[in-house]
Amino acid sequence: MMDPDADEPAQFSYEVGSRWEPWEEGLVIAHNPKAALPLPEEAFPGIVHHEVTADGLVRSTMPPFHAFRSRTAIVVSV
Repeated sequence: MMDPDADEPAQFSYEVGSRWEPWEEGLVIAHNPKAALPLPEEAFPGIVHHEVTADGLVRSTMPPFHAFRSRTAIVVSV
């Protein structure tokens, strides 16, 4: 779960192939506040959505897990 008071991303790790990686993982949409046909959040569930509210603030909704950044380590066993 995201910590709104965090000052850096939480660490995570897993072995590639040990978990399902859905296609939407890591996807972000910035909604256009002046769009003629606004895209509803329900069109892409499970992703990050950023939108500007009526009072000019940015509202972000996030899924339980969203990799802000990642690095792959290749380990060779001999």
